Amino acid sequence: LSVVSTICRINEVMLSVVSTICRINEVMLSVVSTICRINEVMLSVVSTICRINEVRLSVVSTICRINEVMLSVVSTTCRINEVSLSVVSTICRINEVRLSVVSTICRINEVRLSVVSTICRINEVRLSVVSTICRINEVMLSVVST
Repeated sequence: LSVVSTICRINEVMLSVVSTICRINEVMLSVVSTICRINEVMLSVVSTICRINEVRLSVVSTICRINEVMLSVVSTTCRINEVSLSVVSTICRINEVRLSVVSTICRINEVRLSVVSTICRINEVRLSVVSTICRINEVMLSVVST
């Protein structure tokens, strides 16, 4: 009977230990369950951040394509401006040549004007001589007539 009583007490102690282990396991299970719910929330947050980053990446990609188009437009504008500058430069050189021609024509006209002016002065002298001769002839005619 003493052996059975001892075995019963040992069983009671073992049952108490098992019961304590079960309660510890329940607490551990509750902790694990809480950790799982926290992980689910964290996973949801990470998933939302990933979707936000996908949208941001799409926006950045769109901005990059817009910038590529703008760069192409600027590059084309630069090439057009280079051609325009070349045309303007050519027009300037043509105008320099035309100005040189006009300047030469002006100098030629100055020489011609000088020649014409000299001819005019010569003609004035000749006219004065002719006029003097005419007056002499008038006097001579008057003398002859008298």
